[in-house]
Amino acid sequence: MARYSWIVPVLLTLPALGCGGIPEAPVEQADKETLEQLGEAKQALVRYCVRNEDCNEPAGCDCINGICQPDGFGPPPEGDTCSTPPRRACTTDANCHSGCACQGGYCADPWGPPIEGDYCAMHAPDAYESDNTATTAKAYVGTPQTGHTFHEVGDVDWVVVYVPNAAQATFETYNIQGSDTILDLYAYNASTGAQGSLLATNDNKCTVVTDVNCRGSKIVRSVPAQSAFFVRVRNKAGYGPNPYEPTAPGYSLRIF
Repeated sequence: MARYSWIVPVLLTLPALGCGGIPEAPVEQADKETLEQLGEAKQALVRYCVRNEDCNEPAGCDCINGICQPDGFGPPPEGDTCSTPPRRACTTDANCHSGCACQGGYCADPWGPPIEGDYCAMHAPDAYESDNTATTAKAYVGTPQTGHTFHEVGDVDWVVVYVPNAAQATFETYNIQGSDTILDLYAYNASTGAQGSLLATNDNKCTVVTDVNCRGSKIVRSVPAQSAFFVRVRNKAGYGPNPYEPTAPGYSLRIF
């Protein structure tokens, strides 16, 4: 056994080597760093939210205490579904929000780095935009305006209509698609072209809970000849656009 006696003193001197020795970090410090890394990884999987529409509602996620989590109804979502950010599928740039391009089948920032937040995952504006104010209102030319959408939070639509003959006029939203419209009728100031006073407003045109189209709005009013009006359509809270949905909440408008 004497021939192996040199091993003991060499091992005892290894931690003191100045050039080749690599001292190990204390166990407590290594554990702390590991916990911090795990915490950062877990944090990266958290999707913060303000409303349910910020979460993957179609997959069973809701905004609970500011974080997207399983809603508790039905089977729980698989994996990290509730923390996964949305992506907008596309075939052309026209399917994407302004400033975004269709790349690899999804809407993305063409210049990079990525646009902050879920901007490129949001819905593209409808064909009537920009119509968010009375000054940019689109003219109603006698046929129903179909395909209106609320493509982003706070989106409202303004329409201006001219009535040549005295009539009992009906202003109505219909073909409700995931929205709940509120209809406002304003006078038209002929001298300035600006909106006048609020004449009428309507939320639901009927009260049958099971009828989706009851969430449409309707105003019937006697109007004089050669008169004009502004119509504003807005979406009720709780029916906002969800970036995980393939289409935005929508409706059609008719005036007759």
